[in-house]
Amino acid sequence: MAHDIRSTLNKSRHPQGTSGSLEVHLAEYSVLSGRCTAWLSLMVPIWAILATFLAVIAVCWSLFSDHVVLAWTLGIGGQLVLLMWFQTIEEQYRAVIYIQTKLRPRIQKLISGSKFWTYESYSAGRDDFLSWWGEWFGPSLVLILLVVILVIRKNLQIIDYVGVSANVLLFIIQILKTITRVRLRLQIAKADDR
Repeated sequence: MAHDIRSTLNKSRHPQGTSGSLEVHLAEYSVLSGRCTAWLSLMVPIWAILATFLAVIAVCWSLFSDHVVLAWTLGIGGQLVLLMWFQTIEEQYRAVIYIQTKLRPRIQKLISGSKFWTYESYSAGRDDFLSWWGEWFGPSLVLILLVVILVIRKNLQIIDYVGVSANVLLFIIQILKTITRVRLRLQIAKADDR
């Protein structure tokens, strides 16, 4: 894509210094693309971390007879992993929004008439019925599990209050992060196809 923009600029007549400005903007685009690739490469190990965490909890489950602490630890650890996952998505969305709202208009001024970097708005703007469940699956699952555990543990003890407090706090953070991700995705979808 960067090569296509360069060749378009070279074929047209633009004021002196335009090519240098374009190179700076394209370099910034390359850095942002690299950053997104780095965030993507962090997404895969997050699930390996969760699998390892679950394996450790499973081993501990068979070693200890009192599972209350392990259950609350499982909730806290699982939510922390979800929050790491949410952060990787959020950072990628922020880069796309920057490209769409800041970088693309600057380049557009330098090379008029060319449409470029429009895939994100095209993709995010699709009417995909199943998008909502992916964004709200984590918080919904946590809510269900919290309710189930509280129903099972009718007579709460001190450790339960600590576990509930920590998990509810992380649950609230999940809700806030999910709202942020949804807003960012919708912002991407509303971006102009210039």
